[in-house]
Amino acid sequence: MNINKRVYVENKYRPVFYQCGSARIKEAEPPGTVVSQVSAYDNDTDSAGEIFFTILRAGYEKEFEVDPATGVIRSSKVIDYLFFSFCLVLFSFDA
Repeated sequence: MNINKRVYVENKYRPVFYQCGSARIKEAEPPGTVVSQVSAYDNDTDSAGEIFFTILRAGYEKEFEVDPATGVIRSSKVIDYLFFSFCLVLFSFDA
């Protein structure tokens, strides 16, 4: 007798950001400077509730990066105040 077993991870909930807001960085700070951190929650359990982050809007990947696991946003290069305002659109997703 053969018994086939399948395990399904239930992923019913989407991640929800805790906060949105603004952050500041001084001009000429070195690349890798922490600018901010985002966080989200997910009501799924186990690996289905593991949350990842990415920058969604194209165009600012050269200036900023987000750690997919921690949500820490860092500068990727020296920020020039010629461009004094950036709008990052972040996306959170779960496993």
